[in-house]
Amino acid sequence: MGYNEQNIAAEIVAYIKSCRCSPDSWYAGVTSDPFRSLQYEHNISFKNTLCVCREISSVNTACDVVSILINQYGLNGKTNVDGDEHSIYVYAFHKRNSSTF
Repeated sequence: MGYNEQNIAAEIVAYIKSCRCSPDSWYAGVTSDPFRSLQYEHNISFKNTLCVCREISSVNTACDVVSILINQYGLNGKTNVDGDEHSIYVYAFHKRNSSTF
């Protein structure tokens, strides 16, 4: 079987479950700059927050992965990007009180 959006989403969810977290306590998105998105848009402290990031082959595939994470696995998040063809990173983080969504 080829490596596809379902496989990538399943890997991310496996990581979430390995952290003993429920997928609905996580947020997922698509970005061109994971560091900027996590730290500045979502107010994430890398020292105190569980997060995961995957580089994907295209913006469309990245959006599909996040859509699967939201619709099939119950993560919160958004699949839309601001038209940036460099938005090929899928990120997810464990939501905390200090996080911004």
